[in-house]
Parts: sequence; structure tokens; C-alpha cells
Amino acid sequence: MLDKTDLLDFPGVAKGGSRANEDRLQVHDLSGQTGQSQLYSNVLKRGKTASIAISSGRESKKDGFSILAKVEEHIANPDQISDGIRIWWKSATGIDFSDAREPALPLNFVLTFFGSLVNMVIGAPNNPNIPQALEKFRTIGRLFRPEITNIFATHYFNFKGFYHEQQDRAATSDEIEQAKQAITGEEAVERLFSRNPQSLEQVFKYPGAELPEATGDGGVDFFLRELTRQAENSQRIELLEAKGRKQWEKLINLMGEAYPPEGEESNLRNQKINHWMERILNKIQDDQLGSQTIKTGAALRKLFSMDPNHLKIIPRKIIDRRKDPKPYIREQLSNWRNQKESFDRLKDICIDSNSDLSELLRYMTDSVDYDGISNWLRRNFGRLNDRNLRKIGRRYVAIKLADDLSGRGDLQNEEHRNNDEARQSLLSNADAEVAFQFRSAPHFEMII
Repeated sequence: MLDKTDLLDFPGVAKGGSRANEDRLQVHDLSGQTGQSQLYSNVLKRGKTASIAISSGRESKKDGFSILAKVEEHIANPDQISDGIRIWWKSATGIDFSDAREPALPLNFVLTFFGSLVNMVIGAPNNPNIPQALEKFRTIGRLFRPEITNIFATHYFNFKGFYHEQQDRAATSDEIEQAKQAITGEEAVERLFSRNPQSLEQVFKYPGAELPEATGDGGVDFFLRELTRQAENSQRIELLEAKGRKQWEKLINLMGEAYPPEGEESNLRNQKINHWMERILNKIQDDQLGSQTIKTGAALRKLFSMDPNHLKIIPRKIIDRRKDPKPYIREQLSNWRNQKESFDRLKDICIDSNSDLSELLRYMTDSVDYDGISNWLRRNFGRLNDRNLRKIGRRYVAIKLADDLSGRGDLQNEEHRNNDEARQSLLSNADAEVAFQFRSAPHFEMII
């Protein structure tokens, strides 16, 4: 392992727990010889693990992270560990750890001195309390989740072997096997080691076992070999390159927004939008079964949707001409665009990359009628002062902005028809959709 990896060892977290924070120091406490020692032990030394883990995590140089915790002890100050790992994960992947759904990076949680749990079961086979013994590790949250973290178990027989504490003697092979069956058969344990069952098998192998297949070193060698394999198969560089490309795309898009408007730029925008429209048309016209048309329609509706809960509350009393609604409108559209840049159904809407999507989203937000929406806001919500009413009003703002972005608003200015005319229009449009006459179908009219 040492031929292929570099190890960075963090100092252990102090076991004072959260109560240690209650030991507050005053300035006068630091005077004199005694105070100088307190300056080190109570100030400089406090939080050393967190500060080292966080600062090194930002450098994105670590391929994997392993937390070693004695199985019989509680985790002291779990935030000092988890904060550093969250920053390391976000720096390397670009994804917040709380949103992670798969093990993109090797994150290991090692239950050391696992033999103490085995010895507890050997001493009390009828009341092992195995789930309660592991419950204490829940304090570190998602770091102890097998969906994201590899759970390992190790034991060091040079310190102490499998032992019957109550009878003060070494455990027999039968007692060890019974304890193994009790632990591995526990649902909580099985769930923890679901992605790494071999480690649980290896931890029960010990030196001097009666059977050759039961001989081992408590899973230590297995863990070190897995660390080596993780280092050899590290995805860190690929993740950083992908993150770098995404940041570069954002930079290009930001520079694009700063360009002054020119006739050539306007023509280029029209060409790209027309090309996008043609690709969608070709896709749905070739769709004989209609399944792709449904997917494309649903994806377009999702793209143009705007969640009112993501909008800021409408400013109060914007009827006042000294208050310009345009900054509020721009902020909501900018937030909408940022949220949609990670849209995950590009194929359904005939867009090749997130950078192309980002460019088209910018075209849409630039084309919004800011003066018209400003007047609409003043006319409908200009006199509102009550916060709750201004909060409810976001629903109408979301619809108005979505309509303007997609062009639906331009098609909704006709006066209402009478019931007979409306019914006939719906029937004819439904027939048009069934016959795939896309140019006259209402979805085509409303979106494209």
C-alpha cells in the first residue's frame, strides 16, 4: 500500500465532547505561567482536527478519506470530522455532500477493535444489544450511511483476542462462531455492511484458529488492500476535470452576457433558436407512436416552469414611481436561469450540452419584456403592503414570467370565446394533435 499511496494522518478529536465548549477562558486567565499553558491547551489546540481537515479539504488533493473509530467508544465532537469531509467532497465533486446519492469518492468508516463487540456478545449471548452498540455512530449523520460510505471492521489481536470477560478466559471456537452468527445475522449489521460484506467476514479470522480457513489478522490486511485498490482506481482527477469544464462554461457564459448588443449577435441568436426549433420539429414529426412527443412536451413544460416558492417576495408599494420593479424581475429570472442550468432532460428537448442550454436560457431571459412586466406588477400588486399577500402574489408572478419566457403570453391576449366556440376549438385542436399536425397543435402554438 505504501508503494502506491501517501497517507495523511489527522490528529484525533478530543474526547471532551461538546461540554468542552463550556470551559470559557477570560483574558486575565492567560496571565502568568499557568495561563501560558492554557493558551496552548485551551485555545491553540482546540479545534485542530477541524482546522486541518477543512484547510486540506479545499486543496482537492485527497483521493479518499477514512475515519477510524473504536467500536466501543462514542464519537467525540462529530462536527469536527464531518465539516472537513463535506468541504473535501464538495471541492472534488462540485456536489454538496447532503445531496450525494452515490459513492463518487472513497469514503471509509472503520470500526476498529471490533473484537470488543464480539466479546460483549460472547459474554451475553442471550442479550447482545448489537443495534444499540452501533446506534451511537448515528451522531455523524450521512457519514455512517452505507449508500455513500464503505463500512469496514478491524481488530488487532496483538492487543487482545476474543475473550469471555465474565469467566476471564479465552473464548472457544464454538463461542466465537456463535457470536459471529448473532452479529452477522443482525439486520442493522447486515445493512451497514451491505456494500462490503467481506470485511465483516474477515474480522472474525484470527491467528491460531483451529481451521486454516478461519485464520487471519482481524480484517486489517483486507482493509489495507482495499485502500490500495481505491487509490489505484481513484476518480478524483476525472471529477476535478469535469468540475473545471463546468466552471469554464460558466465563465464563458458570464463573458457572453457582458458583450454589448450588436446586430450580428442578434442574428446569431435567431439562427440558434431557429436551429433548436427545427430539431424539435424533426424529432416530433418522426415520432409515429407519439411517445417521444409526450416526453418532449413534458420536458419543455418542466424547463419553462417556475416555482413560486423560489421567488423572492414582491416588494412593498411598488406603485411608487421612485421604485423600479426591474431589478426585482431581473433577480427572479437570473435565479430561474441558474436553477435550470442543471436541467437533466437535455436529450428530450434536443439540446446537446449544458453550455448550449445555458446560452439558450440567457437568450430567453434577455428577450423578456421588462417594461411590460414592470407595468403589470405595478398595476396588479403596486399597492400591496401586507407581507402575506405579497408572498401569495408570487404565484401570479411565476405564471407571468413563465408565460413571457416561453412566448405563451403573446398567444393569450385574445378575448374569451363563448362556450360553443371554445368547445369546438378544443375538439379541432385535439384532432390535430392525434393526427400529429404539429404546427396547428396547441402545444406547438403555446411553446414553440
